[in-house]
Amino acid sequence: YGDQFKAISNVHPFARLAYAIYGAEDDYLKPAMESYLPAWRVVADEKTKQDDDEDRVLLVQEHGNSTWACVLVFEGTNTFGELFASIKQHLTNYCGFTGVHAGYRDEIWTLTKELWPRLRNKLAKCSSLSVTGHSLGGAVAELFSACVNSNRTDDPDYKLAQWTKGTP
Repeated sequence: YGDQFKAISNVHPFARLAYAIYGAEDDYLKPAMESYLPAWRVVADEKTKQDDDEDRVLLVQEHGNSTWACVLVFEGTNTFGELFASIKQHLTNYCGFTGVHAGYRDEIWTLTKELWPRLRNKLAKCSSLSVTGHSLGGAVAELFSACVNSNRTDDPDYKLAQWTKGTP
């Protein structure tokens, strides 16, 4: 497999972050960072709360070798009430895409509307950005990636999710 296997093996630490986001920092996140990503630091740990559901997004950045690469981590389903976001049965549009799962679209809308004003300046300091998430967080990561990579600059969803790249 050569280089292909090497690339796949590099995702393991980021998969660990997708699970570590569920717990308190000292319980899961800090040990995961120390074990799997010792040269990385949490630069943003943002939360949004609606009703009884609190959703968390992490931004971690590599500092050790000065690449300043970043990973954005979306939390998955964390309450019983949020389960309904995943079982919505209708499709809608998002960021110029048709046939998008409405529950996942609603989740990314909420996150970008509420958290991106606080995250944009930090995202600007990333030399590159990868995304990860588990369960609902993985679906949200895919929608977010599709949108920001679509370059649909006139789309309101794109405008909500985008940021201007600065100097890392």
